[in-house]
Amino acid sequence: MFDMYFILAIVYITFISLGLPDSLFGVAWPVMHSDLGMPVSYASIISIITGISSCLMSLFAGMLIKKVGTSRLTFVSVMLTAFGLLGTKFADSLWMLIVFAVLLGIGAGAVDTALNYYVSNNYKARHINWLHCFWGVGVVISPLIMSPFLQTADWRGGYMTIAIIQFAISFIILCSLPYWRKVEKKQCFVTSGETASQKTGFFSVLKCKGVKPSILLFAFYCSMEFLMITWGASYLVNTKFVTASLASNLMTLYYGGVMLGRLLSGFLTVWLRDRQLIWAGTVISLVGIVVLALPVGIYSVAGLFLIGFGFGPIFPSALHATSYRFKGDVATYLTGYQMAIGYGAGFLVQLVFGYVTPYIGFDTMPLWMVVSSGLMIITLFRLDKVVANSKVNFLD
Repeated sequence: MFDMYFILAIVYITFISLGLPDSLFGVAWPVMHSDLGMPVSYASIISIITGISSCLMSLFAGMLIKKVGTSRLTFVSVMLTAFGLLGTKFADSLWMLIVFAVLLGIGAGAVDTALNYYVSNNYKARHINWLHCFWGVGVVISPLIMSPFLQTADWRGGYMTIAIIQFAISFIILCSLPYWRKVEKKQCFVTSGETASQKTGFFSVLKCKGVKPSILLFAFYCSMEFLMITWGASYLVNTKFVTASLASNLMTLYYGGVMLGRLLSGFLTVWLRDRQLIWAGTVISLVGIVVLALPVGIYSVAGLFLIGFGFGPIFPSALHATSYRFKGDVATYLTGYQMAIGYGAGFLVQLVFGYVTPYIGFDTMPLWMVVSSGLMIITLFRLDKVVANSKVNFLD
């Protein structure tokens, strides 16, 4: 029992490291692009390459988990992000930024998939929600660490500091490997029935009942989440007519809502099932989207908190549900597929929105999110129908 909870503590720490690079680039870029003599628009190039690398790695993460194990894959992945951050510190050209963006994407995609699957498969639902809270801790800490360096335009010092933290976390993981091995020896993949017979391959996994709507759920959710992360501040500036500085501060309402939603849902798992948390989060976020769109000026930003609070339990609860319905190899591969396709859909939607915004306006963003939310609700009804006709309830 001690080994299990010791490993869980290591996983929580590792998820902080996953969040650290996620908000670092956006905070540093206003100084970075000037220092490197690059156009502001190059940020999208770096972000897209990081995202694509992460998505592709998520697709292959299931295979790597089976070949090298969760612990070794986690250690190598965190080391890759550390080297990616360290390399970015010394970068002086676009191609160098691209190379290290690939390392950051690969590292993030692998550790994200591996640890989400591990916690979903071995711990109670509350731990997957709290796991994503620790990602939020990393996202919040990173700008605070970078901020003092940016006051002297020393973005490289900020990257160096975060890289050192990543190397320290990777050392902690390395020291914990013997405990991982003891735990992993006691575990085995459960295989039975229809899902157990589907062992490898993207198309063979798709043949399992409930897989397609399960993947679509992530695609529609990530579409909304990526719109908020990428364009939320711009929406406030262009439709609520606040300053960029105030918009940045107001967006903390959204991130705070996400963290609080995941923290609270972790406790609520004692009384509520994954399915109930997903439905509750979907309804609350939809209300938040409507509030954000209301023509009541600055007061509509209350919708930011509601959106974040509703989003909080959806992603972790849907991941946790995967290991209950899809056993063995299918669950291992599907965790990566869901995340890869979800992230891919999110990147695509936010890119398309950014391209068409000059023609349709920022005020249409809530409409896009309402459409995604409606499609997600249809998908949830479809999942419920599959569950009702199945002997195994994968949302319980």
